[in-house]
Amino acid sequence: MRIFFTLLAIVSAGMVSAQTSEFVRLESRMAALMEKEQWDDVLVLGPDLVIEEPFRGDGYYYTAYGFMKIGELEKAADWLEKAKGMSDEQLDKKISELEELIERTALVSEAAQWQEQGQAEKSAAQWEELWKMDKSQIEYALNALDIYIVTGEYEAAMAILDDPIIQKDPSSIPLRNAVNKTPEMQQVQKFQDAVKSGNESLASGNFALAMSRFNQALEIRPSDPDARSGLAKAADEEAWRLARETDTIDSLEEYLSGGTIKNHRGEAEQILRNSMIKFGEEYAIKGDVDRMEYYLDKLKDEYALDQADVEYADGLLIATYERVAKANSREKYYNPLSNAITYYNRAGQLNTEVDYRSEIRSVERRLKRYHRPDLNYLAFVHDTVTNIGISFGGLKNRKLGFYMTYRLDTDVLLSSADYTMNEDGSFSGPMEYRDVRAEGNIRSGAMDVIFGMTKKISYPVWVYLGGGISYIREWQKMTMYDTDGVLYQTDWVSLTDREVIKPMVEVGLIVNAKRVHFRGGVKTIDFENLEDFALSFGIGYSFFE
Repeated sequence: MRIFFTLLAIVSAGMVSAQTSEFVRLESRMAALMEKEQWDDVLVLGPDLVIEEPFRGDGYYYTAYGFMKIGELEKAADWLEKAKGMSDEQLDKKISELEELIERTALVSEAAQWQEQGQAEKSAAQWEELWKMDKSQIEYALNALDIYIVTGEYEAAMAILDDPIIQKDPSSIPLRNAVNKTPEMQQVQKFQDAVKSGNESLASGNFALAMSRFNQALEIRPSDPDARSGLAKAADEEAWRLARETDTIDSLEEYLSGGTIKNHRGEAEQILRNSMIKFGEEYAIKGDVDRMEYYLDKLKDEYALDQADVEYADGLLIATYERVAKANSREKYYNPLSNAITYYNRAGQLNTEVDYRSEIRSVERRLKRYHRPDLNYLAFVHDTVTNIGISFGGLKNRKLGFYMTYRLDTDVLLSSADYTMNEDGSFSGPMEYRDVRAEGNIRSGAMDVIFGMTKKISYPVWVYLGGGISYIREWQKMTMYDTDGVLYQTDWVSLTDREVIKPMVEVGLIVNAKRVHFRGGVKTIDFENLEDFALSFGIGYSFFE
């Protein structure tokens, strides 16, 4: 059995050796055919190589090469694809080169076909692309040039003519000169010069000149992306230069709100962020709350880089609110006390962990004490001399108020048109009644007019002090008899010697709570005997000025 296997191995080795020798002979013959460009014979011999060595890719490769040379590109690609799975490193390189050649051949065929069909733009672009793939193929470049010149695409033509390889060809010189002299190319040159000058000015920092040059370019080509981009950059750089030259918050914010592309947005926002912090801190130290809030609120709303900036601004606001509110709460004037309440409330809105209600209540009590609203009043008054009257005036909290009082006793209105009598008993009036007898009854009446001032002592008590005049009249009851002793009438006779006007003063207290007005005091016309005074009372209603 062992002898059988040994003989089988010897026979197999001999067959492999024979096949290899035959493959080498066929491949040598294939090389000769390819050198003579006998492509039909190559296509016949290729399958023989495959039959001889079905697991080697060489036969497939040669067949693909033959189909490529006769223009059967799809068949060439199919056979080459079969060769890929059965190739070595050396054959892989040859397959890759053939793939590129097949692709390029297809592109050449496509470009020629488009040119025959009159699709000049597509054909010229294809020829130019083929030339860029292999610049040794000058004919591709010439094909593209022919089409560009015919169709007036002078700029595209010049791009090829300016290539160093083409420039070496003497025949390109007159062509280049002719193209350059066309009106179209002169406009192109103006455009290119303007863009070049714009870029140079932009690079050197002359942004205003760069803007001018790019605008010139855009007059020639309004939609050119390079000129538009250059103009946008130059305009932005000029705007930023002006902003930094002025170097104010307003100039930087104007840059950010402007219509440029804002390449320096980050830098501007960083500067503004630092400025908001700087001025916020400065005005916080000064206690200028309004300006501090302006800068710190802008920091939080517009220029904070992260949450830490917001937290810092809130902390500075809270600390300043507390400090300024505490200082203002010690004042007696309305504005500082009102501001103290406002600032405590604002601190509470930002710092929910602290309760400021006790501080606010304390300030409210102080505000109420010193800054209750000023009032006017109207009161009815009565005293032990004059039984009816009216008083009106003002009750101020921080300054003097003024008032006027008018009082009278109804007896002052008594009058007699017939008789008067003086102290010596002389009567005047109808004299037919000689017999006039005093009844002994005397009545007196008074009328006061007073002007004065009010001053708050401590809410709700005011003191009032006034002065004026008191008009006093007296009457005596008389009985008149005729000449026959018959009773004629009884009448009140004015005592003219007792009709006087005297100065008068009054003083007292006013209690005014919840709009209800109470008053009480004394008045006198006897400045020698101050114990001779009259008591005065009143009640009324107060209302806002």
